[in-house]
Amino acid sequence: MDSKKRGQIVIALFVTIPIVLFFIWKNADERYTPLEIMGSYYSDTTILSNKALLDSTLGDDYFVRGDSVFEMWTLRDFDLTDHTGQKVSLETFKDKIIVANFFYATCPEVCPRMNNNLRLAVERYKDYPDVVFLSHTVHPEHDSVPVLAEYADKYGYSDSTWYFVTGFKHEIYDLAISHYHAAAPSPDGQNDFIHSSMVFMVDKDHRMRGYYESRNNPKFATEVKDAIKVLRAEYNQSEKFEK
Repeated sequence: MDSKKRGQIVIALFVTIPIVLFFIWKNADERYTPLEIMGSYYSDTTILSNKALLDSTLGDDYFVRGDSVFEMWTLRDFDLTDHTGQKVSLETFKDKIIVANFFYATCPEVCPRMNNNLRLAVERYKDYPDVVFLSHTVHPEHDSVPVLAEYADKYGYSDSTWYFVTGFKHEIYDLAISHYHAAAPSPDGQNDFIHSSMVFMVDKDHRMRGYYESRNNPKFATEVKDAIKVLRAEYNQSEKFEK
């Protein structure tokens, strides 16, 4: 083979291989490691040894893993009011991924920093109707609807993307402690999540799927965006199999 033909082959390969690789990449399904389903284990030998009792005892949020019963952490229904004065509940967010956090309007440092970083994820997914952001005030005595409206206005996103919500304090605290599992022990032994810098990922089935620390974490916004991407891919893949 003369040098001219070898040169033509090299040029052809140089042009063809990137095109082929591009189409392989374009048509390949992206693969992700699924997010863990958050929950807790407890061992009850009485239940585990009695199948009839097991079947009658366990609900949709429980299943057996090995020698233990695993309880999935799920978000219960709620009755809250957003910064526009509209009532919101789980039905409001049906078939949506919820990215949640806790804040209060007069918080001087932690909350503004967290929400400013969270805004990067909101910006990325503001045009995706299956993703919403839900910020609960933990100071409802002060954070009325007008206060939240003013607070939300600083971030400038549509009311269907980022909700700032208030309600009865006991309900907000119950959601945080018993369902988001957001509470952290304070020095006096009480549950104190007012300064929580965590963001919580809830899937479309209302299951807790991840916790993301915003404080001193330069990868926080990226971690949240990536988690949303993984959850959306999980549901998109499920829809493909159902068709």
